Amino acid sequence: MGARGNIVVCWNCVERAVDSTGRPIEISERWTKTNGILVQGGPTAYFKAPDPQEGEICAEVTQSYKCWVDGTEVRVYEGVAGWLGLVMPTND
Repeated sequence: MGARGNIVVCWNCVERAVDSTGRPIEISERWTKTNGILVQGGPTAYFKAPDPQEGEICAEVTQSYKCWVDGTEVRVYEGVAGWLGLVMPTND
């Protein structure tokens, strides 16, 4: 348990996260530099190898915060101090 009472997905399972079509993704913070200022953009999903679009943003997951691990829907979670992870959705 963690992430404010949600069931947290272990890091080994996070490595198997995919979008709704089964394309492998990874979650990280998006950083951009604007006028010399580094701006944190929040949790962003990127396609990862072996996907041909490796490194490009996966808009579906970035916008919905939903992805799948071994066929189970999980949610992207941003915790205190920028901690990122995946959690099982709650029933509320």
